[in-house]
Amino acid sequence: MERKRLLLPGFISPELCEELVFVHKSCGVVGYRPHVFSTTLSHLVATNSAALIMPFIALRERVKEAVEEFFDCEFELFVEFTGLISWTTGANIGWHSDDNRDYLRQRHFSAVCYLNTYEQDFHGGLFHFQDGQPATVVPALGTVLIYSADATNIHSVDEVVDGERVTMALWFTRDQAHDEDKKLIDQLMNAMPLLRKEKDDSSDSLMNDLCGENYGIAPQPSQEKEESEGNADKDFTMTPKQFQSAPGDAILRDYFVPAPASTNMYWVTKSETVSSAPRNVGCETAYETITPNSNQEYDVRVKRLATLGFHCDYEPDSMLEKPLKLKYHHQCIAYEFANILHALQVVQFHEWRTCNSSSMCNKNQHEVKNQHEVMDMVFDHGPLKNQHEVMDMVLDIERTMVKPWEEYMRALSKDLLQMLPAWQNTGSIFTR
Repeated sequence: MERKRLLLPGFISPELCEELVFVHKSCGVVGYRPHVFSTTLSHLVATNSAALIMPFIALRERVKEAVEEFFDCEFELFVEFTGLISWTTGANIGWHSDDNRDYLRQRHFSAVCYLNTYEQDFHGGLFHFQDGQPATVVPALGTVLIYSADATNIHSVDEVVDGERVTMALWFTRDQAHDEDKKLIDQLMNAMPLLRKEKDDSSDSLMNDLCGENYGIAPQPSQEKEESEGNADKDFTMTPKQFQSAPGDAILRDYFVPAPASTNMYWVTKSETVSSAPRNVGCETAYETITPNSNQEYDVRVKRLATLGFHCDYEPDSMLEKPLKLKYHHQCIAYEFANILHALQVVQFHEWRTCNSSSMCNKNQHEVKNQHEVMDMVFDHGPLKNQHEVMDMVLDIERTMVKPWEEYMRALSKDLLQMLPAWQNTGSIFTR
């Protein structure tokens, strides 16, 4: 029996891998298995982070073309699912095929895009095929693994024993009824009412405002229309009068700032806890070693911030969705974020951008001995020579972190707004 599978080393650039890891670490929620976190395109749209789907688009196309070429089915496939998935300490899965449930029968081909590297970013997590060659796939940054999703490619993944193994998973189908693109386009149009066809007259104004100095998004054509569409639209749009009078930053804030999902989607329960989870103790963040089945629970957003040296006073299910301020070491930061997800995106964005040029950031996470060394890595200073310089940068967080994040989101949003009408017309998502 032929077991068709293909390994493509270096298929994805390191820069794109790092960008996708940033998206996942700033937006991911508790996943479908213990110790697993996931970020889907639909989740990004639902949490007012639609612009962050843009880094996926060209890669989805390239992988789909590679799958069609390898399996000799050009122009026959549709993307059934796209998602970032990370496996943390304790995560594993036994022998299975990717279509092994009735609700998964539409999956015909699979692709796993490895966004970080075995024994550098994590230990364990090797991919094994039950039969045939290659018998074992060692995850390496930029490598893509392609295989059929049926029983000819039964596989498993070893338990991750340390670190975080990050991938982008894609499944492809011949069944157009399961096309992810059409569902996603509908979701985008519902989440971004300014771009619905009946409002084409405002499109030029929208693009001009987005590209202009005010970073703005065009207003609804009429306040009456906004009111008739209910509270969901009000969360994302402004009336003409509000638009004309509001400062640019306020408009940007309303449009770009993420809207967190329900708290339970970020909450790691007792059976899912992993190592190094923080707990808040007054003004300090304490670190404890957490093992599976311990009594510790935590919010993954708070944990990821704490890993980078930032913390906040909070009570579960209460303050995280409201405006909040962070602390760095013992120092309170004056800037007020709209919510915990806003804070996490800004901090993770800065960590990604500074680590791109930092040799310290290539150091394995398991080799970091203490919280202060993590701080050094985040802020691209190597071993701290001038802690006052770092603190000055953190205290001026609006200039050093928030504004660069806003510029990044603005550029992605411009691309999204330019492409969305064409996506809607064709019913598919593609690059220029």
